[in-house]
Amino acid sequence: ITAMAKNQVSFKELGYEGFEVSGTAKKACSNFVFSIPAAGEGFYPVISIKADFFPKIEGNASISLYLNNALLKSFSPQNFKCTKAGCWARAKVKREQIRNENTLKVCARTGHSITRIAVSNDSLIGYYKMPIFKKGDFRKCVWLGNGKCVERYNAATGEDLNITVFLTNSGSALSTVDINNRAREAGARPSRKEIGQTSFSGIIYPRETISISYIIRVEKAIPMSLPPAIAVYKNAFGETETLASNSVFIYPKREVELTGTIGVESVDQQKREAVLSLTIFNREKVPLYNISASLKPGKGVEVSEGESMIKLEKLGARQAYTQMITVKAGKPGDYMVGCSYASEGLAEKECKKTSISFREESPGTIIAAVLVLSAIAIIIYFYITTREEYSG
Repeated sequence: ITAMAKNQVSFKELGYEGFEVSGTAKKACSNFVFSIPAAGEGFYPVISIKADFFPKIEGNASISLYLNNALLKSFSPQNFKCTKAGCWARAKVKREQIRNENTLKVCARTGHSITRIAVSNDSLIGYYKMPIFKKGDFRKCVWLGNGKCVERYNAATGEDLNITVFLTNSGSALSTVDINNRAREAGARPSRKEIGQTSFSGIIYPRETISISYIIRVEKAIPMSLPPAIAVYKNAFGETETLASNSVFIYPKREVELTGTIGVESVDQQKREAVLSLTIFNREKVPLYNISASLKPGKGVEVSEGESMIKLEKLGARQAYTQMITVKAGKPGDYMVGCSYASEGLAEKECKKTSISFREESPGTIIAAVLVLSAIAIIIYFYITTREEYSG
């Protein structure tokens, strides 16, 4: 498949030469002024840069594009796709970024292993019909009987789940596409068994959505994640592109292993303040979502600094989150502080309460301590002065 182009022009046709930069960690730039008429519906503006890297394409270097003084795209050598026709990198441009008169500034920077870069005047600017596969249009989910498709699901042991993968071509040109449910071959696993169509190979036309479906049989009540599906397709220029879908998380139908704890980090008896740590810990082997936790100060104590609430969209597998909170009491005494926590798949639970003691020494106790210390000092003095070496 080759690009269907309109109003395409090369730097050479605009009257420009290519340019080079040589040396270690050197930079050179060149400006290219162009004006191309807008194309009709379904044509997308693209700037294609052709470049060569010496002595090899591996290493730290970059080519950056600035369109009308705004950074458009920066490429590393690994972003270039190389064939017998040379090495090319493509930058998609929004229609509103193209003016009647435009200036494209191309800057090349060498590194330590790539010491020469040659930007060719075969580089192109034009409008093209092209297939477009967006990250949000490549979705993997559990298809439910009510018509919903969810990315997280609580499953019972032995339950069969309908897994569906959708991919939409939102562009204006067709493309050949290969979809695999995941990078490795599908088959029996200790915790699940996959049955059905787990791959697709064929053409996806503009505005077309294709889907593949297969069954997962949950064989063990353990949390698991289904890896992203992988799509390999040809872009408008015949180059191979790869796209990954989202992951799907399956949780067993049991209480989610999330815990909440309160720790006493420090106590200031004089100010009657204590610094507490509110920690929530995901003990699962998969992420948890929509997590909340709240400190619940007991009677007579209140939050004086920090947020007493925690709200997280996601907490990774085996990860913890801690928030520091300062509480203050109005008078000395023993106080209890509690907390609650919840997440998607877990109703609100109470954590173990923690006690805080604020003590205040009475004036009598302080005076008695001073008298005791004074008496000890007098005894030591008489002991020293009555020793033989001090007697006359």
